[in-house]
Amino acid sequence: TETVRARRAGWPVSHTFTEFVNRYSEIYFKAIKKRAPVSDCMPILEAMLKDPLNWRMGHTKVFLRDQASSFMEDRLKSHRQQCKLLLQAMVRSTLQR
Repeated sequence: TETVRARRAGWPVSHTFTEFVNRYSEIYFKAIKKRAPVSDCMPILEAMLKDPLNWRMGHTKVFLRDQASSFMEDRLKSHRQQCKLLLQAMVRSTLQR
């Protein structure tokens, strides 16, 4: 199938455009203009993954190499952790008053 061929060619991770934008737009929210998901993918990819050899855009999906996917997931995890810490600090400061 097409998925097997893509994985063998070195593109083990794929997301539809909508999935990609929904997942990674919180890391790079400046890129999102609420247009079609395909046009919102490009600014995220260009900003987060400087090397275009690590990603490809197909007709319906974004394909990522393993290291690029790991990098994006690490950035997402770090961003979410920072958001949690900020929220906790705000709640604690409110409760101290």
